[in-house]
Amino acid sequence: MMMYGLPHLGLALASTGHYDEAAKVFEEARRFGREYGVDTLLARAIAMSAGFHLDLFDFAAHEAIAEEARGCARSLGFPPPLISAGIDLLLNFARRHEVSRAEEIVDEVAEAVETAAAWHGWLWRIRLAEGKAEIALARATGKRRSASRARQSSRAGRRAASSTRRSVS
Repeated sequence: MMMYGLPHLGLALASTGHYDEAAKVFEEARRFGREYGVDTLLARAIAMSAGFHLDLFDFAAHEAIAEEARGCARSLGFPPPLISAGIDLLLNFARRHEVSRAEEIVDEVAEAVETAAAWHGWLWRIRLAEGKAEIALARATGKRRSASRARQSSRAGRRAASSTRRSVS
């Protein structure tokens, strides 16, 4: 029961802004899971503990924890934390405008969502759609930034050429 209760308590604390307390509870879940060899629920707890770091824009910590959860879940052949942490990483990469990194894993995550739909398929499909939407937004934002830089560079080049022509005449 501890390995079900502790991660949910951590989520509740984080969702109400009690991040330090949430971190302590998630650390206790890790300790308990390791001590008693509850490996699948440990992977689940690790994946659940990553989320609030994303909410706090602590992208590096979130990425490290999500990757740890994915590695643990993959080694156990336990899809739920692998999928949840994978979707979290899609959101992380999209919010950091690292579209290519998100695109590297999106197909793997989407396939896992479809093959493991019996667990939380409905929720994963919604979250995957959100991840894909955020990737598209990041891609569009990146294109707008590139176009804006190109316009600025072009304008600067025209101004320089114009002032050079005036000074030569």
